Amino acid sequence: MLLFLFFVSPQAGLPASKLDDYLAAFKDKHVNVRRAAIEQLLACITDDDTPMQAKKCPEGGGPDAYNRLLTAIIDLLADSDPKVRETAVFYLKQTTDARVIKPIARLLRDVNTDVRAAAVESFYLIKVDSVTVQELERLLMDKNKRVRMGAASSLGLNGTKKSLGLLRGALAREADNELRELYAQIIQELENRFAKKSTGNRKMGKEDRLNY
Repeated sequence: MLLFLFFVSPQAGLPASKLDDYLAAFKDKHVNVRRAAIEQLLACITDDDTPMQAKKCPEGGGPDAYNRLLTAIIDLLADSDPKVRETAVFYLKQTTDARVIKPIARLLRDVNTDVRAAAVESFYLIKVDSVTVQELERLLMDKNKRVRMGAASSLGLNGTKKSLGLLRGALAREADNELRELYAQIIQELENRFAKKSTGNRKMGKEDRLNY
């Protein structure tokens, strides 16, 4: 876990380079201030083309500062503005902190399509619990293509044998060719994984019998 923070130097309408200024900006009544704060903080960790010095995002802080910032950004997932919620998801999914999983998972039922899609895409490479897997399975029926794609991709890592059956059903009813290709790919990956696991279990059972 990276126990340091990236801060932004003062600019027009943007927060100053102190943690307390960020925390205050996140609670500002003006949505443009909240948006600017989280968007600038996100840029500090995702914009690899601009040198850190040019972006004026010096490193600083420690475990306590990290925890304060993480808690504040998790709170932004409940912001009234969907753009703030979406950007907060983008920031939090960059971390490896387990504390972000459940708060992000709650947004799998967000009324805003972009927020819902950002949340489901967060679990491409993050292992989740069975309850969240059920939510990912449910989103295979979402009306939005991006959400369905995110659900299928995230099930590639997190899917169960039940997920495999649901993906086959999704493939059968899906009209979009791009999604059909993705479903077929994820189905193949899951089938291979379960087959390999089954073979491994049989080998272990045989070895146990021989040892006995």
